[in-house]
Amino acid sequence: DFQKDIVRAAEGLVSIGSKHIEVGTKFSEDCYRYGGENNADGEALTKAASLYGGALRNVEKEYEDFNRTLCSQIIDPLKAMAVCAPLEEARGFAQRYSRMRHEAEILSAEIARRKARVRESPVAEHTTKLEQSEGKMIEHKASMAVLGKEAVAALGAVESQQKRVTLQRLVGMVRVPSSSIWVTYFNWFVRFGFCLWLGHSSC
Repeated sequence: DFQKDIVRAAEGLVSIGSKHIEVGTKFSEDCYRYGGENNADGEALTKAASLYGGALRNVEKEYEDFNRTLCSQIIDPLKAMAVCAPLEEARGFAQRYSRMRHEAEILSAEIARRKARVRESPVAEHTTKLEQSEGKMIEHKASMAVLGKEAVAALGAVESQQKRVTLQRLVGMVRVPSSSIWVTYFNWFVRFGFCLWLGHSSC
C-alpha cells in the first residue's frame, strides 16, 4: 500500500505537470511568435514577449525533464517492486492461509454435523467418524499456526524492506544535481512521501 500511495501521488504530479507543460509551451510559443512577428516595431513589449517566450520554453523543458525523471526513477521502479519475488512469495503465504482457513470452516461444520448425529444415534461408526474429523481439525489447526507465522514474518519483512528502499530512493533523488525547479518540486514530493511513510509506520 505504501508503494501504491507513492505511485498514485507521483502519477498525479506527472499528470498535473503534463497539463502545465502543455499550456506553458503553447503560451511560450505565442509570446515568442508575437515578439518575432512584431520585432520591426522595436517596442519594449515585443522584446519582452520574445525574451519571456524563450525563457518560458526553457522552463517547460525543465518540467519535462522532471516528469521523465519522476517516471524513470520513482514510478516505474515502485511498480516493479509491487510484483517482486519476495512480495509475490508473501502473497502466496497469505493466499494459502486463506484457503486453509476456509477448509477449517468446512471441517468445523462437518464436526458439528457428526456431533449431532452421535447425539441422535451414538453408535460406534458415528463416534469413530467424529473422532477422525476432530483429529483432522487438530492437525489442520497446527498447520495453520505454522503457516500463519510464516505469512506474518514474510509480509512484515517485505513491507519493512520496501518502505526502507522506497524512502532511500526518494531521499537519494534530491541529492542528484539538477535545476532549481526540479529540486523545488521534488523536495515537495519527498516531503509528501515521507509523510505517507510516517503514516504507514504508525499503523
